[in-house]
Amino acid sequence: MKTKNILFLHPYKFRKFDWHRFECELLERKYNIKIHIHELIDVIYPHFKKAWSSETIDKNIKIFKDIKSWRIAFSELVKKDPNILIMNHVKPINIKSLIILLELKKFEVRDYFFASPGFPDSNLPFNFKNIIKKIFWFLINPKPFGFFIRDNVFKILGKMFILNPKFALKTGTENFLGKKNSIIIRASSHDFSNFLIIKKEKNLKNIERKNILFLEKPGPMFPSDNLITKKKMSDFFTVEKWYPSICKFFDLLEKYFSTEVKIAPHPKTNHVRFPKYYGKREVISQRLAHASLYAKFLVSIDSTGLSYSVMNKIPAIMVYSDELKKNDTLRSRQKFYADKLGVTPINIDDKFSLEQIQKNLIINEKKYNEYTKKYLTSREDFMSNYDVLSDIDNNK
Repeated sequence: MKTKNILFLHPYKFRKFDWHRFECELLERKYNIKIHIHELIDVIYPHFKKAWSSETIDKNIKIFKDIKSWRIAFSELVKKDPNILIMNHVKPINIKSLIILLELKKFEVRDYFFASPGFPDSNLPFNFKNIIKKIFWFLINPKPFGFFIRDNVFKILGKMFILNPKFALKTGTENFLGKKNSIIIRASSHDFSNFLIIKKEKNLKNIERKNILFLEKPGPMFPSDNLITKKKMSDFFTVEKWYPSICKFFDLLEKYFSTEVKIAPHPKTNHVRFPKYYGKREVISQRLAHASLYAKFLVSIDSTGLSYSVMNKIPAIMVYSDELKKNDTLRSRQKFYADKLGVTPINIDDKFSLEQIQKNLIINEKKYNEYTKKYLTSREDFMSNYDVLSDIDNNK
């Protein structure tokens, strides 16, 4: 059964970044699949809207302000094509999201979700010391505690009503979130699938790797997920301390390696091309999938984009600062991630040597190969996701 229509049920802003990431253009052009986008941020996450500052698309998209208008549009789509395939990004996090998921269940639609994060994901170890830290932190910051309670209550309700999508796309052997009654489809992470497409289009043997790419987080300059949890960005790091420290680190990298550091912007940011806070270094407009082809190595705190170092077989350097050192959750996650890549994070506020950096530039091929299998793809034929989705029923 060839898929004719795909609906992206999106609880956030749907941007050009998402259009490319989900390979919508190829689905339309190669398979003549009609793409529909229902943007539901005003319904589910209205307080989160200002975190999405990057450019949105104009076509195929319908923006909804309330559930009633969405329900009408959704029922019309399903009636026109009962076999419509729905990429379901909605999770049970509040009453409105729960209503939307119950509506999907009522229509018995064919929906799917990516049931693997596509990168190493770890929480703080469950022990007495970390529980005490968490309780103490919530006493000082009571607003996020409300989010924590609500989030877990709705997760339980989602399990009670069995609201998980019909298809679970598995993109590696680790951190699989599919349920027992989900049909497992072997796929790849968005980044890996995008890379496969580019690999077919370009001769990577003739690529000249000439710069260093920094994969940034939205903060501290721009808001991010902290708008959902109601945490302050300054609880993590500050503009006043982070940017001078990271620029000093960039100065050393440029001196050591006689090349430029360029900034790969996070999708939730909106920079000028040469911002002063980055020492007037260029913020690139190229997608990371393309820009990473020309990088000697990648630098980041813990960006999921570090998977491009694995795909391109180039080194990765992970960094943190004295401010971020105080964040146990981030440091625990970063250490876990770094171990999977075979690197040692560097504190940019400490004194460090060229030798420390050079050690991180030695690729651990065994770790990279394991990373690919664990987090990036479940397929041995390296089929791109748009091919997998075009006929999800017959996919093996």
